[in-house]
Amino acid sequence: MIRSQDLKSLLMNAATLHGHFCPGLALGVLAGSQAVREMSWESEGLEHVLAIVETNNCFSDGIQYTTGCTFGNNALIYRNYGKTAFTLTRRSGEGIRLIVKNDFYEKLQLNSPDYFKLFDKVIKKRDNSPKLLARFKDLAAETSLTLIKYDITELFNIERVNVDIPKYAPMHNSVKCDKCGENASYRVLNGSGIINKG
Repeated sequence: MIRSQDLKSLLMNAATLHGHFCPGLALGVLAGSQAVREMSWESEGLEHVLAIVETNNCFSDGIQYTTGCTFGNNALIYRNYGKTAFTLTRRSGEGIRLIVKNDFYEKLQLNSPDYFKLFDKVIKKRDNSPKLLARFKDLAAETSLTLIKYDITELFNIERVNVDIPKYAPMHNSVKCDKCGENASYRVLNGSGIINKG
């Protein structure tokens, strides 16, 4: 889907992972697929290719889906900068970083005012009345499908970068917890003082 630039199918599949359509997910799909296409790298889930996300919102699920770099395969790194940005990199540190342009949200509010009004009611104020929620979901899908038609350079600043890469994720044996009897990572239990050191 990435090679053929089938962004609609990518978005549909990413929404299955994410649970709903939204502009943030669409941006993640756009950024992730662009980086993979431009760098010609595919994740094997073995930490050779890494995605570094700078936010933990909807955008990150689009990145996980399109790059194949996930928390579960230790190839997704979260750095809490609060930016709608991500870097796709190899172990060498060579990579590509995409960040949403500063004026993106203002443009989106101008182009999709109804979506933002409902976003305020449904998401920020937690008004989940069935009729309002259904309308919000429709507008979110419509807005997302519109976003993936934009030229990537209208939405993102893109630059080649060199980044510091963390070591491979450590692997630890599981041990039985002295308190609850359940298996858990030795590293976690040992650091908590729960394990009987004798």
